[in-house]
Amino acid sequence: MHACSMQADRSNGTRLPPGQRAMVEFPRFGGAAFARRPLKNRNIRLEISGLADQPIVLTETELATLSRVTQTADFHCAAGWSHRAPKWSGFRFRDVWEKLILPKARPSSAITFVVLRGQDGYRTSLPLSDLLAPDVLIADRLNDQPLTIEHGAPIRLVAPAHYGYKSAKHL
Repeated sequence: MHACSMQADRSNGTRLPPGQRAMVEFPRFGGAAFARRPLKNRNIRLEISGLADQPIVLTETELATLSRVTQTADFHCAAGWSHRAPKWSGFRFRDVWEKLILPKARPSSAITFVVLRGQDGYRTSLPLSDLLAPDVLIADRLNDQPLTIEHGAPIRLVAPAHYGYKSAKHL
């Protein structure tokens, strides 16, 4: 996996991080075989385990009850490239956590990290406090289009304060 990061584009004149070069194309990093696989089912089914006796399952219907958010966040990769100003759309992780997960869970104050797993077998973790930042999204759209398999369909995490490899695809 390559280490990449996304940072909110707070002004049109933001500079690239040291050592980065701008790329017009937004390359797909990760399992190439998965990226070429046809998407059998675009239906969203997000399973959360470890917070209740049974996994909590969220679908597109539950997510649609939340306010949709659109934000622009530069994507920076530790491999030395940046893709400027992609526009992500989806739902704030904080809203998903507070409005859809917590009411069904019996969380412990000991929760400090969340493990994110993608359908492609990729796994990463982030501190819960970082996931609750207002700019962290569970995204289903990129540049006003549904996510493609190359960029994480059907949904992916977008965590602008972290390297892109923390923004797990195919959740």
